[in-house]
Amino acid sequence: MTSARVYLAAGLPLTWVSEQRETFKAYLLQKPSADFTFRGLSYHVDFLGAEVYPQGFSAVADKLSEFRGVTMLCDIGNGTMNVMYIRNGKSDIDEKYLAVIRDCAAEYANGIMNRLREHEYNPDLMRLYVMGGGGCLIRNFVDYDPARVRINSDINATAKGYERLAEAALRKRGGVA
Repeated sequence: MTSARVYLAAGLPLTWVSEQRETFKAYLLQKPSADFTFRGLSYHVDFLGAEVYPQGFSAVADKLSEFRGVTMLCDIGNGTMNVMYIRNGKSDIDEKYLAVIRDCAAEYANGIMNRLREHEYNPDLMRLYVMGGGGCLIRNFVDYDPARVRINSDINATAKGYERLAEAALRKRGGVA
C-alpha cells in the first residue's frame, strides 16, 4: 500500500492538552496531504482529520470499565511525569472510610427527602422524578418505591432536553432543525 486516507490520533502531555489541543490539531492538519519517499518507495497520504488525546490516557481507555473508585494514572517519560486521576465505578477504599462516607451520604440523601416533604412531596399522592448527579444518592441511600419514583441517571439529560426544545422552537418558526 503506497496511498492511504488517514485520520490522525495523537497525544500531548496531560498538562498541555487543555491549552494546546486545538493548535496542535491545526498543526497536524496544516496540509491536506503528504507525499514522501521511504526506502525508495513513494507514498501519498490524505488527512481526513485528527484527534488529540492526553498521553497515557489512551493506554487505559479500553480498560476503564475495570477501574474501581479513584485510580491515579502516572505516565512517566524521559525526564517527565504526568498524573491523572480517573474516577470510575464503585469505591475501592478501606471499609472504615467507606462506612463514614456511607453514613454521610445517607444523611444527606435523607435530608433531601425531608426538604422535598417540606415542599409538600407526598409519595402516596404524587410521583417523583429525580434527575441530576444526586439521583444516585437517592437510589442508593433512600428507601423509596421504584414504581412511584423515577431516577434519570443520564447526566446529559438536561442538555438533551435543551436541544429537543430548541429544535422544536426552530421547527415551529419554520427554521431548520
